[in-house]
Amino acid sequence: MLRLGEMQDLKAPQKLLILILASYANDESECWPSQATLAKIAGMTPKTVRSNLKVLQEKGYITSTQRIDKAGDLATNLYEVNVVPLEPSKPKVVPFERPRPQTTEEKLTDRSWAE
Repeated sequence: MLRLGEMQDLKAPQKLLILILASYANDESECWPSQATLAKIAGMTPKTVRSNLKVLQEKGYITSTQRIDKAGDLATNLYEVNVVPLEPSKPKVVPFERPRPQTTEEKLTDRSWAE
C-alpha cells in the first residue's frame, strides 16, 4: 500500500506517476509500461514523464532498468516501485447484536419515528 501522505518530498506529477506505476506492478513490484503509455494516462508530455521518472529514481522511489529485446533493440524500461508495503493486519472483529424484532403490537404503538 502506498502512503502518499508520507511522500512530502514529491510533487503532484511524481505522485501521479508512482500511482500509475504501482497500478501496473506485479507481485514483485515490477512493471514495464512505455513512457508514451505513462504520458497518455497521466496527461503529460513524454519529456515531463522522463524528468519526473528521473526525480523518482534519484529519490529512491523507483528503480529503472533499461531492457533490450532479442533483436538487440531497446525495449520498455523495467520499473520497480520501491515503496515498503504495510505489514499485513488481521481484520477487526466487532461484535454485532441484532435488535430484537418488534411485535406487531409494539410496531403499532411505536412513535419513536415522530420524535
